[in-house]
Order: sequence, then C-alpha cells, then structure tokens
Amino acid sequence: MTVTRPRRSRLAGVVKVGGSLFDLDDWPTRLLAWLSDTARKTLSPPIESAAGIIPRAFAERTESSLPWQGSPSDSALDGGAVQRWLLLAGGGPWIDTLRLWDARQALGDEACHTWCTQLLTITAGVACQRLLSAARASSGIAVYPQVVSRAGLGAFHRWRTASGSEAADAAAAVVLAVMDAGAYLEHATRCGRQRLPRDWTVSSDSLAVCLARRMRAGTLVLAKSCSLSSPAMTLAAAVQAGLIDQHFPQAAADRPVMQWLDLRADCPVAVPFPNSATEA
Repeated sequence: MTVTRPRRSRLAGVVKVGGSLFDLDDWPTRLLAWLSDTARKTLSPPIESAAGIIPRAFAERTESSLPWQGSPSDSALDGGAVQRWLLLAGGGPWIDTLRLWDARQALGDEACHTWCTQLLTITAGVACQRLLSAARASSGIAVYPQVVSRAGLGAFHRWRTASGSEAADAAAAVVLAVMDAGAYLEHATRCGRQRLPRDWTVSSDSLAVCLARRMRAGTLVLAKSCSLSSPAMTLAAAVQAGLIDQHFPQAAADRPVMQWLDLRADCPVAVPFPNSATEA
C-alpha cells in the first residue's frame, strides 16, 4: 500500500501591498506572477542580470505577450513544498485623506487611529476580491476565498482550495491569504501583544513588521509604487524620504529579513531592504 505524504506547509512570508498601488489595474496579476516565480526559483534556476535576480517569467516575455507569460511548465511545481503567504493591504489614498482632515480639523490621534484600523479592514476586503479574480487566470496560485483574522489563521493553514479539492491544490505552489490588518491590530492590542503608538508615526508598514515577526514569517516584502533611490538606502533615509513611517526603524530593530519590491516596474525585482552591508 502506497502512503502519500501531505505536502509541507509553512508561512513563507508576509507581503505588504502599499495602498498607492490600488490605482494600478493589474497589481494583483503582477503580484501573483512575482509570488509564483519566487516559488519556482526553488526548482528552476532564476535568471541573473546586472539589476539582480529577475523572475524567469518576466525575463522570458516577448513583445506580444504579457510579462508573466512564457514561464516554465506548471508541472515543474509538482512535488515541492507549498509556500503560504499572508498579504496585508495598506490604506493608500483613503488614509491620506483622513490624515489631511486631521491636520485641518484636529480630529485627534485616538479617533484617527480607530478610523484607520477600520479602513484597513475595508482595503483588505477590496484586495481579497481583486486577488481572487486575478487568481482565476493564474496557474500555480491559490487564493484563500475570504479575508482572515487572527482567529482564522488555523483554518487558512488547513485550507486546501476553495472547492475543498486536495487534488486541485496539488498544482498550487503558492497559497495566499489576505489578513484583516485592522482586526488583527485591535485583537493584538487588547491581548497586550502589540504596543504600537496610536498616532500618525505608525502606518501599516510597521504593522506588517509586527505581523511578520508574530507569525515567524520567512521574510517581509514591502510591495511599493517606487524603487529605492539607492541600493545602500538606510532605514533612516527611507523615513526621511517618506517611504516608510517614523516608527518603522524601531519596529524592525531586530533586523528581520525584509525585501523591497517596486511592483510598478516593468520587471519587478525584490531587493534587500535595508542593505545589511550599509545598515549599521
């Protein structure tokens, strides 16, 4: 009798998608392509260039094809470990508007913090819907069919596919779920597990660091609308440039493994952030 061993499941990483990307119509497809190709690198050698390691699916594109076409056969994904990712969606222009109102009308830190967490719950729902739609046209990727809270993480880790078919999940190298960041923050605060400042020095970037640490994720990827101005950019310089929030260096004081991903680039390449050789 042949015993089929279940495929290993682990949290490969947390990816934080900046709200500034929400006006990019194909950001879900771009992100799923990057995640899929990241998984393929464990089985199929990536292509190296002067710009860094380029996902094979992007490097092999033709002028008439989409950037994520022309990738290796999905049969190459069979037999490997499932990479499970959590996605945290930022607040983008909605929170920027609230910040502007607070500056003009002095709404107060506590009230704004509460509204920001509520907005993050809304953007999580939007992101989940967009990703589910994009996943229907993507192979090798499975997206959890609902936003998850801290209490729902166990169900996500046990989940196979939306239809409940384990056979369908056997072809998925990446399983992705969208986290309700607002609900997670409120739950962690009530339980005393999270002590982030309740003011404008904190954004969803710092929350993503805390989530990645709490979940013991392999890496944190900050998916943004721009590239770093310098490969040697430090956390302090990134704060000064407005790329991350003021609390981020403190939240990341234990130097977790982090990457920066310019998702608007023609060929998205994740780079170390900050560069360990320059961040002292």
